[in-house]
This record gives sequence, structure tokens and C-alpha cells, in this order.
Amino acid sequence: MRSVFRSGLVVLLALVLCPWPLAASPSGNSRLVSTPQKSNPKEESILDAVAEAVPLGKEALRAIVKPMLDTVTISPRQEMEIGDAFFKEIRKKLGAKLDRNAADVAYLTSIGNTLAVNVRRKGIKYKFHVVEENVPNAFAIAGGHVFVYRGLLNKCINSEAQLAVVLGHEISHVDAEHTVDFYKPVVAASQLPFADVAVMIAALASKVLTFSYNEPQESQADELGAGLAFKARYEPSEGAAVQRRLKALNPSGVRDPLTGLADSILRTHPPSEKRALALEAISKKLHRADPNRKTYVGSTNYAQRTPITSRIYE
Repeated sequence: MRSVFRSGLVVLLALVLCPWPLAASPSGNSRLVSTPQKSNPKEESILDAVAEAVPLGKEALRAIVKPMLDTVTISPRQEMEIGDAFFKEIRKKLGAKLDRNAADVAYLTSIGNTLAVNVRRKGIKYKFHVVEENVPNAFAIAGGHVFVYRGLLNKCINSEAQLAVVLGHEISHVDAEHTVDFYKPVVAASQLPFADVAVMIAALASKVLTFSYNEPQESQADELGAGLAFKARYEPSEGAAVQRRLKALNPSGVRDPLTGLADSILRTHPPSEKRALALEAISKKLHRADPNRKTYVGSTNYAQRTPITSRIYE
């Protein structure tokens, strides 16, 4: 019985490991489509993690995929449930390093909630966290958990508008469904009776943070995130300064406690002058479309952790 269950689990887990891209269904959910493409590092990372939970070998897992092209969808409710399960694993790994400073968590939450008012997928409820680690990093997982590291707050951000653009970028990765495809193994496994989803979640918890977004996804998140900031009256061009500071950083050698990578945002969100210039162009476009909107920088507010709700414009 156990071997039958394990074989069935492998088949369902393998659905997301095949070389087929994700597309949006008419209902707004993600689905698998059958246009072939080559394997990429993200797929390899998922495959490695599932192989840890189901040790049948990567090639065997690949071989099971082709007959299984059924559509797999994730509703916002399912996505948040999965994200909460992954968050529990991340919390175990971070321990006391997570959300230790309640005032900073409240500050990020205030800004993040202001931005999230204008997301497209209204069913996702966002939660914001601070990681006490000297790594210039930020990331989001499907379901709306957004994490910002102390190293990014201290080294790269010096205004509330800059923080808003960073949070808007991470929110937009979730809102645009860039993160959700990694979680399809959990959805598939949860459909089986007695499925040990916790084993796979534990195997995937750190690997989910190591893959890189492609350039179109990064560009889309930059544009959508800047738009969220502008709608909340933050100055979107401030995001360019963050990109330039990130690019100028020398590797510190401090390792991310989750991924083991040094300065992992430089790997997963590669900053560039091209992205900085694009953010400045996006800002000009937003201002041209709404020339009467006053925008907020808030260097004093950032230093004092006083959010935009105070309406102190600088």
C-alpha cells in the first residue's frame, strides 16, 4: 500500500517538473500548457527538492511527467494555505532572527498594506516580516508572505519611498503569479489521502528561495511595484537609488540563513543600471499620466519609522 501511494504521489508531484511553461487560465489561475521548452535552473531546483522527499531519482521523476498533462490550478485560498505551510518551515529555520523587532514589523506592515490596496488579485492577504540578518535581501513566497532583511534596510534603503518600491516589487511577484508555480507539488500532494505534505514542504522550503526570476518577470515586477508605490503617493524614481546601491555593494560574505548563499539578492534579483534607468523612465511615465499627484520621499519618516499615514511630505 505504501509503495502504491508513493508512486501516485510521484506522479502528482511530477506535474510541475515537466518542461512546460505556466500560463494564465481565463479564471486567473495558473495552468500548465503543452508548449515544450528546455529545463531551467528553477525546474532543476524543484526536481532536486522533490527527489529528497521521494527518492526515485530525477530521471525517473521526469519520465513519469509526460502522461500527466492535466490542468492544475491554485485558488487564492489554496495559495495562502500553502504559503502559510511554507512560512512555518521558514520560521523554524530562522528562529529568533524572524520578526524580533515588533516596531519595524509594524512599520513594514503599514506601508505594505497601503500598497496592497491596489493589487490585482484581491484574494491574497499580505503579511510582512523582518529577518535579522546582515544580508541585502528581500523575497516573497506565494500566498503573500514578504520578507525584508536587516541588511537591505540598513545598507540600501534610506527613505520610505525606497522601501515602498522594494515592497511593491515583492508584492508584484506574488500578484503577477511569478511565485505560485513552485508550489504546485504541494497542491498535487494534498489531493492524496494520507499524503505527507510536510515532508515535501520541508524539502522545498529553502530551495524555493534560490531560483532566479527571468528578466521579463523582474521588469514586470519593477513596473507593477513602482505603480503600486505611485498610487500610494510614494515617489517611484526612488527605486533607482536602491538598484544602484545594490549594484555598488561588494560581497560581504554574510550567508543567508535559509539558502546558504552570500548576498543572495544579488543572485536572485540581479541589480543593474538598466533596471535603475527603467525605473526612472517608469516614474516619468506615471507622473505624465497623473501630473497633479504629489509624491512622497520620506527620509525623516524612514529614520523615525513613522509611516505615510502621518502625511508628512518631503
